[in-house]
Amino acid sequence: EYTLSAAAVAKGFTAYFGSLIGVEKLRFQAGIFTIDPLAAASVVVMSFVLARSTRESSLLNAIIVAVHMLLILFILFAGFPHVEKENYSPFLPFGMRGCFTGASVVFFSFIGFDTVATAAEEVKNPGRDLPIGIVGSLSICTVLYVL
Repeated sequence: EYTLSAAAVAKGFTAYFGSLIGVEKLRFQAGIFTIDPLAAASVVVMSFVLARSTRESSLLNAIIVAVHMLLILFILFAGFPHVEKENYSPFLPFGMRGCFTGASVVFFSFIGFDTVATAAEEVKNPGRDLPIGIVGSLSICTVLYVL
């Protein structure tokens, strides 16, 4: 499941990066296969970081999480003044199909909760720390998605 989610996230990274720099095609079609060199390179680089050292991968993970949290908070605070009640009606403009499409995108964040449970082997008091970590991270993500 980690391999599938890492590949999907890397492929999404390529699309976001391409739109950031204004390039539409960063992938190449080879028959029925799509070759994505940027996604493959990002997976290889992250694999080397993980294989090199637990300390370095933990530091990189902490930095990336901090940057993500800062970006999410920035987007929330910058967007709050522009919220309009009229945009919430109709509540499901694309029906259940749109709801399930959104749910499939959000699904990948929940793989991270599995990672929290797996990392619980490393904590001193898993009986206390594991529920706090899972419920806390689920609560934070739920609040951020709702906002």
